[in-house]
Amino acid sequence: MKPISPLSPLEDVVVEKRFTADDIAQRYLKYLRVDVREDLRAAKEILLCRGRKSQLRFFWPPTLAGNGNFYEKLMPNPHYYLADKWEYGEAIQLLHPQQQVLEIGCGAGDFLQKLVSLGHECIGLEINEKAIQLARDKGLNVSLGTIESYAGAASCKFDVVCAFQVLEHLSEPLAFLRNCLQCLRPGGLLIFAVPNGDGIFASLDVALDMPPHHMLRWNGAAFQFLSQILPVELYDLRNEPISRLHLGMLSTVCFNHLSLSQSGWNAFRRKAVSVMASRYWSFFYSDLLMSGHTLLAAFRKTDSDRNPDTYP
Repeated sequence: MKPISPLSPLEDVVVEKRFTADDIAQRYLKYLRVDVREDLRAAKEILLCRGRKSQLRFFWPPTLAGNGNFYEKLMPNPHYYLADKWEYGEAIQLLHPQQQVLEIGCGAGDFLQKLVSLGHECIGLEINEKAIQLARDKGLNVSLGTIESYAGAASCKFDVVCAFQVLEHLSEPLAFLRNCLQCLRPGGLLIFAVPNGDGIFASLDVALDMPPHHMLRWNGAAFQFLSQILPVELYDLRNEPISRLHLGMLSTVCFNHLSLSQSGWNAFRRKAVSVMASRYWSFFYSDLLMSGHTLLAAFRKTDSDRNPDTYP
């Protein structure tokens, strides 16, 4: 079947790269010690495609997105779930005092906890029951469910709806976005943070930036395109600055093709390369012309609606 853009079925699509399922499975096994062969069994060939108009990159077929079992395999990785992220502080700057906020995929509630301490009224949605219990232990209002189930029963409209590091995991982003907007009042803010598809790791095809983990690669052009097909206006677009941590990680990646494995002698080499590279590159750190890891986009909901099957 010919690849179809997840943002518009009429958009011309270019196939940029081709991978075998075995190739991707070997990357996960070597660099993360995670077996994804069962998750990818339905596809012999996996395509990285790009919409000519939207510039959104996406993997095909769209049936490869990871399920709950896949994400349980990633939980032992201590770097996978971080309590503090660059995008949290950036998003907080966009909020007015005492707003009603819905966070989708809130995890253990680290961002919600920051908002509550600032006087905001918050609700979180999460599908990981262990994370929900951690959030509730902090006194947070977090429910088990998806935005699809919540939007149909929501009795109020929020001032802000946000999702951090969620959009890139979806194979059908339009349905997700429309459900987000259904929960948002007119004029309210829709805030997303995603890995930057034009950023520091964009061209390396690391395991976690491929199925079954990531299905989409967003960039500034793709976010700007959303205002053509949805009732939103792009309000703010921010690139995370390059951090010394990411410079060290980039050196490690380049040193051993994609990365070093997680144990033994390779783990020591991984750490050593990261530390040395961070110190060396710090001399010209501010002059590097690369974007950082994360892209934050904020949209304001408008009163008009648009049809994703046509172009204006």
